[in-house]
Amino acid sequence: MHGNGAHRSPILWSVRFAYLECGVLRGRPMRTPSRTALGAHILRTGLSIAALSIGGQRWAYATGSESWRSVVFTVLTLRQLAHVLVIRSDRESVLSIGLLSNMPA
Repeated sequence: MHGNGAHRSPILWSVRFAYLECGVLRGRPMRTPSRTALGAHILRTGLSIAALSIGGQRWAYATGSESWRSVVFTVLTLRQLAHVLVIRSDRESVLSIGLLSNMPA
């Protein structure tokens, strides 16, 4: 507990310190999403990944494929890659940013 009674997460403070140390924040306060919005995003993403994985598993199993586990793994991998592209920016879409915009100089 701090003097004002607010509980501060040591993990958030260490992340903030690391950003300040490398000059990313440059004196600006960190933007943190609200708990409700973050929880809704986690739930939505988890349900979407689960639905696609179970759908791929059911399709592969129904077609008599012996490699339904590989289908589930592939669906999980591709969905995670898509999710990473989506969360690259919270303001712009991946199409407006460009797929190769994060290339090293």
